[in-house]
Amino acid sequence: MTYITVQHAAKLLGVHSNTIRNWLKAGVVRRYQMGPGYRVLLKTEDIERAFKQRNAMGDQEKGG
Repeated sequence: MTYITVQHAAKLLGVHSNTIRNWLKAGVVRRYQMGPGYRVLLKTEDIERAFKQRNAMGDQEKGG
């Protein structure tokens, strides 16, 4: 199980970090806060799943 930061997730997916934060607020992706300072971390599996769902929804909107 790998954890990454919001910024790293955004960079990997080619989206703005606010997109990832919106997913967090909407409950699409679960946040994990660990250690001093409570840095927000995300599971790579959760990010991959959310990205696939996002792409599937986009394909439906395009008629694909």
